[in-house]
Amino acid sequence: MSDNIYVWQSASSWNAVEWSACGLTSLRFWLPDKSKAARGARSSPLDGAPSFVRNATQLLERYFDGARIDFGVLPVDMSGGSNFQIAVWTAAREIPFGNTVSYGDVARMAGAPGAARAAGSALGANPVPIIVPCHRVIRSDGSIGGFSIGVDIKTKLLDLERP
Repeated sequence: MSDNIYVWQSASSWNAVEWSACGLTSLRFWLPDKSKAARGARSSPLDGAPSFVRNATQLLERYFDGARIDFGVLPVDMSGGSNFQIAVWTAAREIPFGNTVSYGDVARMAGAPGAARAAGSALGANPVPIIVPCHRVIRSDGSIGGFSIGVDIKTKLLDLERP
């Protein structure tokens, strides 16, 4: 568990970001209480956090309010992933706001054509959803597919990005 965690409350939910010196390492959002967001860690003060953490919380709040946000400006520390996961997460960061692609498309973007299922597994392990927008990846038949924190959350995120 990281000592670098900031927990905050937005309109009706709790959110948390964790970070390393290299970037964001975890994002949890839309949780019902502070303890679920913090996972037992003590929240650091935001004023002592790196500027990218303050920027992330501001961008996330704007995103939750319906603003069109490009999270590509935020550094993400992907060192906890395998080479394949990092390739898939990096590819997913290229999916524009409001667009969707298939799992097969992400696999191709990551340099692994034919690895759609493996790309889905890599996206399921994504520690920073929204910032690495795995919610924008759907099945090739156009159906929504899975989401590690619930298909209902994926649907809400996609709805937030609809024009």
